[in-house]
Amino acid sequence: NSDINEIIAQPSLPEGWIWARYDQLGKWSGGGTPSKRIVSYWTNGSIPWISPKDMKSQKIYDSQDKITQEAIQNSSAKLIPSGSLLFVVRSGIIQRTLPVASLKVEAAVNQDLKALTPNESVNEDYLLYSTIALGENIRHHCSKDGTTVQSIEFKLLRDFTIPIPPLEEQQEIVDKIERHEFSLIEVEELIDANLIHTVRLRQSILKRAFQGRLVPQDPDDEPASKLLKRILDEKARRMREPKLIKRPKRRDYAMSKMRSGLYETLVEAKTQLTPEDLFNKAGFQKEMIDEFYQELREEVNQMKIIEIRPNKTDVYLKVVENENK
Repeated sequence: NSDINEIIAQPSLPEGWIWARYDQLGKWSGGGTPSKRIVSYWTNGSIPWISPKDMKSQKIYDSQDKITQEAIQNSSAKLIPSGSLLFVVRSGIIQRTLPVASLKVEAAVNQDLKALTPNESVNEDYLLYSTIALGENIRHHCSKDGTTVQSIEFKLLRDFTIPIPPLEEQQEIVDKIERHEFSLIEVEELIDANLIHTVRLRQSILKRAFQGRLVPQDPDDEPASKLLKRILDEKARRMREPKLIKRPKRRDYAMSKMRSGLYETLVEAKTQLTPEDLFNKAGFQKEMIDEFYQELREEVNQMKIIEIRPNKTDVYLKVVENENK
């Protein structure tokens, strides 16, 4: 192993920390692709074969493709120990980011990846997190120019330096990072759960509103039939009163033209509908709910539409003609 205590000229670090090249931190390995023409290399394989398409998370436990022990013995693909740090060194994605991941199982990699197996002086997860933090610097300083596929110059990567604290402090840093990550995951899960609850609550409120169950029902309240009669009587009284002709607002007029009558909508539907479905199919807007209920009461009072309640919670609306058939 290289001498990890060799100090590289870099900005000052806390006491006990040093700058070290990746080359000083462990052993490098390359990858290869077993021949696709030899079916036995790829059939019923159990050894993960990592390629850039698998480098979508910080820690790798599995891969899309698997190879056999025969492929390891007879091709350029070699086993890489668990705990190694994987770098994508050739891929178009390097134009945007540098994919790195900690290998958590024994595996092989393809030729677009390089693997660094750290020595005993380096915590594998500290190596992962520090490399992620320095990813933009690595990509900037180690990118190879003049190639059709964006790539990392391996020699420059090997010479790139990172800060290394004492091993005990490395573990402490890892523990703090992972505690914060766990807290972030919990917050994300809580936000997702609250969003789902909000959607369900909104749907429940709308359903209860259409069923007349949004507020507590008083058994002493007058029947709906009497309420409808009072509303219609009041409407008839107002119609008999002289009043100025009021030109409808353009917006109200336009909205009324955009919707259909409730009875006509039910006839066209040829089936019973919930109040919510009838509201939407007839073209009512959310601010027209009072107009919807007024028209519905009139249609029910004229015996053109009837309510069907198969149970205590559900309500359906149907045209009288269909009911009579």
